[in-house]
Amino acid sequence: MTRRGRRMVVALGVLLVLVAAASGCGGKKEIVKNAEYVALGDSYTSGPGMDPVADVNCRRSKENYPSRIAKALKINSFADRSCGGARLANLTQPQTFPNQQTHLQVEVNQPQLNAIGKDTKLVTIGMGLNDQAIATTLLLVCNSPANTEPSQFCQQYLARPQSSVDDQIRAVQADLAKALATIKEKAPKAKIVLIGYPRVAPDSGSCGSPGQADSRFPVPAAQLVRLRDTLKLVNTLWSETAKQAGVLYVDMYDASKGHDICSDDPWINGYLPDPGKAIGLHPLPVYMKTVAEKVAELVGNV
Repeated sequence: MTRRGRRMVVALGVLLVLVAAASGCGGKKEIVKNAEYVALGDSYTSGPGMDPVADVNCRRSKENYPSRIAKALKINSFADRSCGGARLANLTQPQTFPNQQTHLQVEVNQPQLNAIGKDTKLVTIGMGLNDQAIATTLLLVCNSPANTEPSQFCQQYLARPQSSVDDQIRAVQADLAKALATIKEKAPKAKIVLIGYPRVAPDSGSCGSPGQADSRFPVPAAQLVRLRDTLKLVNTLWSETAKQAGVLYVDMYDASKGHDICSDDPWINGYLPDPGKAIGLHPLPVYMKTVAEKVAELVGNV
């Protein structure tokens, strides 16, 4: 396979993780119920590509921030329900995807809230960007490692006004508020912590032009602007939602300043996978370590 071909395969592989967790083998697994600490989230929580692996179908790592939090706080009863591709609906609905051979729906993760109970003392949640395919359009549709010209799909996406993207974010914000209310109802004794999303793009400049061999994030300049504006709004709204719901918030957007994909000390991997550390466009171990430290400091104990 040519270098160009390998890069296109990588891009498609990232798409599959964002939109669907690894399909194929799967099935129901028993989970810890009424756990002392329950982690809810998508792939920015589960840690796809990071060794060692805890759950293949959900691309969940044993070194993601929930696992690090559980160790730091010496929590015995711990349920990590995060899963690549998870949407807010998967808090209350099973996460299923079609088997590539049989095309039948396979359950890869039970409803994430199943692990929460009246005795749960800590809940972390980091999700929302898989809703309405927001992450896919932000990270993938304009990613062009092999071509210098944006695809027609990318051009159509960039032709949309930013206000239409902002409307999507606000619609998800409303669903997030409902989700936090449900968590509070199911776990009335718990400290609840909403985790924001990190910076991905640099505050200015780029990582190189599309088609350049050394580009970590080969997208048009207009897409970088959209990504910056959108993630900034996401974190502003997520922070407001946490405050209105009466839950704690960890601002990873401000914390990750200077640690974008293009920086000398990135917390998010470039579009090519870093074996054992992260798949493309996903958090590196240093990000997971930082989130865990901030949550542990914030909650003190459970």
